[in-house]
Formats: sequence, C-alpha cells, structure tokens
Amino acid sequence: MPDRLRELLGEREAIEDYVVTEVLLPFREEIGERRERQTRVKAKYGLRSLDYLIQESNQKILGYQGRQAAGGQVDLPLLNEQRNLEELQQRREELEREIRLERNLTIGEPRFLGAAVVVPLAAPEPEAGPGARELTYDQRKRETLTVPDERGTYGARMRRDEEIEAVGMEVAMVHERDHGWHPEDVSAENLGFDVRSICYGDDGTLDDIRYVEVKARARSGAIRLSSNEWKKARHFGEKFWLYVVTGAGTEQPELHRIQDPAAHFREGEDIFATGFIVHEETWRERAG
Repeated sequence: MPDRLRELLGEREAIEDYVVTEVLLPFREEIGERRERQTRVKAKYGLRSLDYLIQESNQKILGYQGRQAAGGQVDLPLLNEQRNLEELQQRREELEREIRLERNLTIGEPRFLGAAVVVPLAAPEPEAGPGARELTYDQRKRETLTVPDERGTYGARMRRDEEIEAVGMEVAMVHERDHGWHPEDVSAENLGFDVRSICYGDDGTLDDIRYVEVKARARSGAIRLSSNEWKKARHFGEKFWLYVVTGAGTEQPELHRIQDPAAHFREGEDIFATGFIVHEETWRERAG
C-alpha cells in the first residue's frame, strides 16, 4: 500500500470529523424529515380516529347505562364496551408516546471500528458485437423488478419501500377502525393478506370478517399481487378486499378499496401472471 494511503488511514480525528459533518448530520436531517412526515400521518389519521372511536364508545356506554337503569338486560354489551373503551384509551396513550419518541432524534458519540481505502478498479471492456452491453456493478445493483406495460412488454419499475408500505398499512388500519371494525396486522405471517379485520355485533359476538391485502404506492402506478395473494383472493371471494393506497409518499395518502378482486380482474387481460400485475387504470376502474 502506498505511504500516502497509510497516512490517510492514520488520520482518525479527520475521519471522525468527516463522518459526523458530512454523513451523520445530513443523515439525521433526512431521517428527521421522514419521521416528521410519518408522525404527521399517525397524528392526523391515528389520533383523530382514536378520538372519534373513544367518543363513540362513551356514547354507547351512556346508552347501555340508560337502558340498564330502565331495567334492560345489557350487562354483557356494557361490559364489552367498557373494555373496548379502556383498550382505545390505552392505544391512544401508546400512540402518543410512540409519536413523541419518533420525533426525538439524537446522534451518539461515534465509535471507530476501522477504516479502509477504496481504490477504483477499471471495469472490464464490453464484449464486441452488435447490441452487446456490459453492466457496471452499480448498474447491476440498481436493477429492480420490472412489470409489463399495456402491450405486455416490460418497462415500469417497482421497488419495495418499507416507509411507503408502513403508511399504506396505517391508512388501511385507520379506515377499518373508523368504520367500527377491529383490524389485526398479520402481514408478517405470509398468509396471503395483510390485515384480518373483524366486526362484532352489539352482543359481542362475531358479525363479519374481512381479509385485506394492502398495496401502497409513493405516488401511484401498477401494483403486484403474489400468487399466494391471488389464490387467497379467489378462495375468500367477497370477504377478500384489496386496499390500494396512493400518495403514500406525500402528506395526503388516498385509499381505494376493491371488494372481491378475483371477480373483477381476469388473468391475461387485467392482470399478468409474473406474480400478478394490475395496471393502474384497471384497479382504479374497479375501485369503489
């Protein structure tokens, strides 16, 4: 190794200063903007919906207590609603605490683990011949999933983005709670849907159930259903819902709901089996 490179590796203070000023501080600002956007969504949709549900629960309790005072047999519904109110209040406190923690970002003292010098390596010459193309490492790394356009060819790129998916899930969960359903996030269980949502009757018994697959797009565009998701859509029929959240990368995400997508999309015409790609104009046309 040249002496100059060895000297660079020994300049620990200069390296730490560079990392803090040129990497950590800009990264903190970037993360801070993302966190602020996420917490605004949670406050706007999460806290507001919980306030609405808490108010609604209090009104139900007052109604049950009035019927009870008049001699009605409402002990079980009243008890269930009181438990529901306690759960809602606890969820609101947890969400408020979560929002406060997410807005609090600090930078700790950097720990020096090691240093390395990256020396450029010339890329190999492309093979001769018409149409030959040599990809660099960065080009290969940037290759992402492609989906067919209207002619069945491939072009529009799609990529997985955890922040976008998190916003989509939050919007879907809030919608369910706002409409009196009790959603459960099961996205980590690979069931072919992301949310199992249950509706209870006034007597506390199961009234209905939904299986919801959530797709989120930063702006808008095509969505992809896996073969397992499509199989579950066909299996559950009208109880299976496709929720498409557009604008998930903005401050105004929008929810589009499609009940029983297996009855609305036709393989080979509306969707394409590469996974199952549903073009934007198709899912928008079917959304209620």
